[in-house]
Amino acid sequence: LKAAPISPETLPENALTDSERKMLQLLLQLASLGQRYDEKENVFCPWLVWNDGRRTFSLEDMSEDDFRILEGLSYEKLPLALRARVTDILWVTRKNYLAGQKAAESYLQLFVNLFDPGKWIACINSIRRAITISAQLGKKKELFLSVCDSAFKKLLELDGKDPLFLSINLIGILSEQKYREADDYLSIADKIIKSAKESSFIHKVETAYETK
Repeated sequence: LKAAPISPETLPENALTDSERKMLQLLLQLASLGQRYDEKENVFCPWLVWNDGRRTFSLEDMSEDDFRILEGLSYEKLPLALRARVTDILWVTRKNYLAGQKAAESYLQLFVNLFDPGKWIACINSIRRAITISAQLGKKKELFLSVCDSAFKKLLELDGKDPLFLSINLIGILSEQKYREADDYLSIADKIIKSAKESSFIHKVETAYETK
């Protein structure tokens, strides 16, 4: 049986204080946001927008009190995906440096947890965001190098043998950040091309050539 979703309204009247109830409501609203991943920025948007202009929750609806609530949270107590989202929002909207660090670390952990060559989109979105944020925090910082190192090690593990587009995207993301030299990726790209040709995966062959 699927458990009923928790909301402030479904909890016993005295289960939460007013501040705790407000915090939970805010986290639920943030969890409802849509998310578009971009090479340079992460865009949080309403999950639904109707033709008449109505929409679900947006970051525009947040008040200064809401931001103060987020900045006062103990991030480590949040579930990993929510931790990544909350700290990313604070980085995008407030340029909170410590939140940015936590966001990059959380997205990196999500990448590791979600790593699946057959279902690659969620993990590639996570590592793309981890690399983007850590690069914005400083490409000479240890965090950026650590995130890129983790992604590169996974790329070497795959060795061009993954069935879809995970390796190709990892090469694209890392090379765009000028992490390592082009020669470090060429042999893997050649393996991807060879494997895709053997399986007659034409779109993958074309994409791998473009990446190379």
